[in-house]
Amino acid sequence: MNMKKKLLFLSVMCGWVVGSQAATLRVNNVDPSAPYATITAAVNAASDGDTIMVEGSSIKYADAILDKRVVLVGPGYWLRDNGIVSESGYDARLDYLTSTAEGTIIMGMYITQQIKVQAPRTIVTHCSVVSAMGTSISLVKGTDNCVITQNFLAGGIGGVAGHETYRHQITNNIIEDFTPFYIYDSYIGYNTIYDEWRVAWSHGGNKIERNLVNDLDFSQINEFTRSNNYVDNYFAKDLFTNTVLSIKKDTDVRDYELPEDTKDYGAFAGDNPYVISGIPAGPIIEELTIPTSVEEGSSMEVTIKLGSAK
Repeated sequence: MNMKKKLLFLSVMCGWVVGSQAATLRVNNVDPSAPYATITAAVNAASDGDTIMVEGSSIKYADAILDKRVVLVGPGYWLRDNGIVSESGYDARLDYLTSTAEGTIIMGMYITQQIKVQAPRTIVTHCSVVSAMGTSISLVKGTDNCVITQNFLAGGIGGVAGHETYRHQITNNIIEDFTPFYIYDSYIGYNTIYDEWRVAWSHGGNKIERNLVNDLDFSQINEFTRSNNYVDNYFAKDLFTNTVLSIKKDTDVRDYELPEDTKDYGAFAGDNPYVISGIPAGPIIEELTIPTSVEEGSSMEVTIKLGSAK
């Protein structure tokens, strides 16, 4: 990540917190000094716009429902393998995470079953979902205008019959097996699809471009897929160095980087390339102090402690 992108990431983080005078709530299920031991407890105490920092732990967190518009931030995933090390060295993992509040942001979590998106304009980024379920990120009817970017997913993204969903941005993800079930009018670009894309079941009106696809079978085109716009995708059945069909925790993500002649395709290409560690290298906000009020005409003193990946 270059300095321009680092500063952009910092400004966005500051904007989430400073712009709304939001609080930051700390969650740790092994440290008795932490204010909250569960994500649910922190959500119950939070207000819309607050940030919930979920610290790495050797113990799995309980499942949680985000029913407020919060920013949920974990430390990332594969931390020791990929050179980004949180203070504890652990990721923050749980089985199921559900978003039911519009505008929720989910970042840096390790999910062992599924992320259930049940609200529009949800953002899922820098997460890993490594379950054996067919769908890693489930989208239901009404969850329009979501952003799913820079994730590592062992399973697809999409909904089920009767749950059509529209106008998403799905970019720069590494995905084992992806078909956009019941996803319409969306932009699907710069993804690395490791195993298979079942074109026959892809739904319509999507712009699908510059994906690096292991196998893409057009043998069963139907009324849904005819309305998709496939542009400049790169078919690379034998490209990847890793030959396993299942994405597991111990898979080395570097196996999915690109040879030089394919650098304009797939998850590591484009304006916002995939970040191996799960969380960008920094800077990140470690501590933030904001006064609850100031006298009229006085300046507000905000203290920000920044850190970066080790």
